[in-house]
Amino acid sequence: MIPFLFTSARMLGYWDGRHQHELMPGNFYGLTWNEDRAWVSWERDHVHGSLIMALDGELLDLPAMDNVHDILWAQGRLWITDTAHDRVVAVDGAQVERFPLAPGGHDSLHLNSLWAPPRALPRVCEGVRDGEWDERVCVLASGLAGTDAGHPATVLDLDGTALCEMRGLFCHNFYVEDGVLYGCYKRDRESGVYRMALREPLYPALFPMGPNAFARGLARGDDLFLFGQSVSVERERRMDGHSTVVVADDDLEIVDQIQLRDTGQLRAVRLPDGDRAHNGLPFPKSGIFPGEIT
Repeated sequence: MIPFLFTSARMLGYWDGRHQHELMPGNFYGLTWNEDRAWVSWERDHVHGSLIMALDGELLDLPAMDNVHDILWAQGRLWITDTAHDRVVAVDGAQVERFPLAPGGHDSLHLNSLWAPPRALPRVCEGVRDGEWDERVCVLASGLAGTDAGHPATVLDLDGTALCEMRGLFCHNFYVEDGVLYGCYKRDRESGVYRMALREPLYPALFPMGPNAFARGLARGDDLFLFGQSVSVERERRMDGHSTVVVADDDLEIVDQIQLRDTGQLRAVRLPDGDRAHNGLPFPKSGIFPGEIT
């Protein structure tokens, strides 16, 4: 079995291929790293809002942000979804740049996922519509009001340009490979994985996980996908309980299911050895978790 890292409502965890490890307790969302360091977004409590913490324990000194859903190291900067304020924040040392994407900034877009084509993985970019996404950081606006109010999930450029829409779906995560968009969706009482050809962006092909599933978290290896699956219940009840990581082949056929215990809702799933749906970089050999991630 392939090892992976995950964040959830209860922990930062690691599956070593046979056993589950709780690396750090807490209510975590995003997870990213570069060649030297790794970070998580941490919802400590309702008073302090969202914090960005390096895995060596250092808290980043950043402007106040709330409900941060995803973080991504790309193009030499740390990118953050400041979800409650409808903006993306880019951090480069002491330099902070903000990209507002909606007037007012009151979580009208519900920005929840970031991705950029990894420069080290040119195959990922082949077939993307006229190279439009090359070298760009993009963000998924899932639309808090949902599709019933006419707000489809939309992948946005950071200037606010809509690159594609997933009509009828509430979505988390996105990844483009050979002109095909992949991600996790929820529609009514159904949840699962979608894929959609960008050259014919009509309605995506859907791969439901079952009536009692909530899909969130996406990783891509050389010949497999990993998708997170939590119990599909009210948001508050998703804070507890068990979860599953579904392993699928290139055709999205399920080949394995890994049961995780006492995680609460899964938020992020990452492969530590060159995840294409992340930034392609291997997890840094920092010695933070000796003997577990090498």
